[in-house]
Amino acid sequence: APSVPKNLSVVAEGNNTMRISWDSVSGQQDDCQLWLRDPRNGTLPWRHSLVRGQVQHLLQGLIPGRNYSVSLSCVAGPYWSSTKPLAVTMEPNPVKDVQCLPESRSLYLNWTSSPGDVEAYEVVTERLSEGLPTSKIVTSIPTSEVSLEGLRPNSSYQIVVSTVGMNTMRSQAVTLLCNTTVEALPPPLRADIFQVEASSTVIISSDLFSEENGQIEYYGVVATTNDSLLRPTQEIMSSTWYDHYYGTEDSYLAVLIPNPFHLSPRSSPETWRVPVGTEECGRSRATCNGKLKANEQYRFSIAAFTKYDPVAPAVTFTMFSAAGSGTDATPLSMPVIAGIVVGFLLTLAAIFALIYWKQLRAKRTKKSSLPQEMVTYSLRNIHRPIPIQNFKQYYEMKTASANHAFFQEFEELKEVGKEQLKVEAELPANVSKNRYPHVLPYDHSRVKLSQLGEDPHSDYINANFMPGYTSQQEFIATQGPLKKTIEDFWRLVWEQNVCNIIMLTVCMENGRVLCDHYWPSESAPISYGQVRVHLLMQSSSEEWTMREFKLWHEGLQAERLVSHLHYTAWPDHGIPESTTSILTFRELVREHIQNTKDAGPTLVHCSAGVGRTGTFIALDRLLQQMKQEKVVDTFGVVYSLRMNRYLMIQTL
Repeated sequence: APSVPKNLSVVAEGNNTMRISWDSVSGQQDDCQLWLRDPRNGTLPWRHSLVRGQVQHLLQGLIPGRNYSVSLSCVAGPYWSSTKPLAVTMEPNPVKDVQCLPESRSLYLNWTSSPGDVEAYEVVTERLSEGLPTSKIVTSIPTSEVSLEGLRPNSSYQIVVSTVGMNTMRSQAVTLLCNTTVEALPPPLRADIFQVEASSTVIISSDLFSEENGQIEYYGVVATTNDSLLRPTQEIMSSTWYDHYYGTEDSYLAVLIPNPFHLSPRSSPETWRVPVGTEECGRSRATCNGKLKANEQYRFSIAAFTKYDPVAPAVTFTMFSAAGSGTDATPLSMPVIAGIVVGFLLTLAAIFALIYWKQLRAKRTKKSSLPQEMVTYSLRNIHRPIPIQNFKQYYEMKTASANHAFFQEFEELKEVGKEQLKVEAELPANVSKNRYPHVLPYDHSRVKLSQLGEDPHSDYINANFMPGYTSQQEFIATQGPLKKTIEDFWRLVWEQNVCNIIMLTVCMENGRVLCDHYWPSESAPISYGQVRVHLLMQSSSEEWTMREFKLWHEGLQAERLVSHLHYTAWPDHGIPESTTSILTFRELVREHIQNTKDAGPTLVHCSAGVGRTGTFIALDRLLQQMKQEKVVDTFGVVYSLRMNRYLMIQTL
C-alpha cells in the first residue's frame, strides 16, 4: 500500500478560505489527491490532484458558517490509502446594517444577513449603568429581526449581534448602543396634594413627581368643570380652551410650561405659581390659557411630562383638586388671535376667499346679499354647500366675533366616525407598526397588503382609502413610515399601483422624528424588500422638492416610474405661511395626477397621516368642487374624510 501523508492540518483564513498542509509523502505513489466533502451537498465530493512534492494547498470560495471534512489519499497501482477525514469549521459572516428602533420598554432591532449558512442569530443585551453592564439577556432567534421586551425606560443598552453558523460557531460580533425612550412618570410622591389659591392659581411643588424615569421636561395644568372626574385621561391632551369655551368639552389643557425647577441648580425654586385663565394665547392653538367661564366651578390637575407630544405624550397627572369658588361673572373678552388663519377651516376659508376675490376682481361681478336665514348646523341636517357668489359674505360672517362660528362648526365634527371599528390596528402583532398609538385606521376602509407566507398580520399597514372628488378611492392617506414599516410602505406603493407620492412633512422638526427617511438620497438604488428604488432625478425649490423614482420588483421582474412631491413649508400642528404657496403646490400635484390617469390612488402622508394629509385632500376636493359646481361644501368634505380615517383634519 502507498504511504499516507502525515500530520494533516487545516487552518481557516477568513470565513471562506482554508489552508491545508501536510508532511511530504515518502515511498512510491502514482497519484495523491485532496478531498473536500460538504455534508450539506449531496453531489460527489470535490477532489484535487496534487503534484509530486506538494505539501500545502489553499482552498477558496467556501461557504461561511458551514462544516467541511478534508482528507488526503494516495494511489500506488491497485492499492489505495487515505488519512482520516479532518473536520473543518468555517466562521459565519457577521451581520450588517444593524438598526435599532427604541420604545420606552422595548427595542426593535433588524439587520441584513451576509451570504453563508445561518442556523440562528444570537443577540446579547446588557443594560449599562454609568457605563458598566448590570444585567445580561441572551436571545437566540431564527430571523434577522427581534423585539427585545421588558426593558427599563430611559436606559442605555449595549447590543451585541452575532451570526451562528450550522456548525454552532459564532461570527465576529457587531456591537451598538441603543437607549430606550422616556416613559410616563410614576404617580406623584405626595399623595396628589397641591395648593390652589382662590384666584385660580395652581402651586406646583418641585418634589410633587419622581424623576426616576427621566427628567421632567414640561409641567401642565388641566382645568375641568366636570365634578365627577377624579383624574384626567391622556385623551384630554387633544382638547383646548377653544373646545371648552365654544364647544362641549368640559376638560382641557390650560397651561404648558417648561420645567421651572431646572433653570438654575443654584437658585432653583421649591414651588412655582401658575395662574389659570389669564387670557394668554400665542399663535398656536395647542394651548391657550383663556378666560374661565363665568359661574362655573373649576377644578385643576397638575401634569408632568418627560416627553411632550400632542398625540402621544409621556405624562402623569395628579388627581383633580377640590372645587373652589366660581369665577367672577364678567363680560367675555376674547384674546387677540394673531392672523385670521388659526387652523384648517380658517386656512381653507382664507384660500377660498383669496380665490373668490381674485375671480370677483377679474369678472367685476356685483356683490350679492347674504341670505336672510343661514343653515342650522347639525349632523342630522348636514350643512348646505355655499354658492361661490355668497362665499365672501359667508366668510366675513364666520370670522366675526373672533371666529366663534368656525369653532362651533368644527365642534360638530369632533365625534364623526369615532364609533367605527379599528380591530386590526389594535392587535398586539400590529401595535408597533403604528407611529402614534391613538391614530389608527378604521377596518372598513383600511388598505390591505398581500399576505406574506403564513403570517396573517403581514397585510396590515396604517393606511386608509380616502374619497376624492372623482372617486371613493382617489387617495390613500397614511402615516409617515417607521423604520420597521418602510418595506411595507413600498409594498403598498407597488401593490396599489401608486404613481404619485405626496409628502407634507419634513423628517425631523424641533428634535422630533416625524417620518423616517424612506427613499435613497443618492443615485445608487436601494432595495426595500422586493422593491428596489432608484432615484432618477431631484429638483428643489424653496418650499418643495420634486423627485422621480424608478421602481423594480425583484419577484415580478417589472419596473414602474413614481413621482415624489415633497412640500417642506408646512410645520407640524401649524399652517403654511402663504396660501399662494400651497395653492401652487396643489396645482402641481393635480397636474401629475392628470398625467397618470390610469394609475392607482395618489398616496398622501405627513407624520400621523391625518392633519396636513386631511387638509390637503380636502383642499383638492373643494377646489375641484368650486370649479365644477360653483359651490363650497367644507363641512360635507370634512365629514366624508372623517368617516374614512380617524381624526382627519386634526384640529382647527
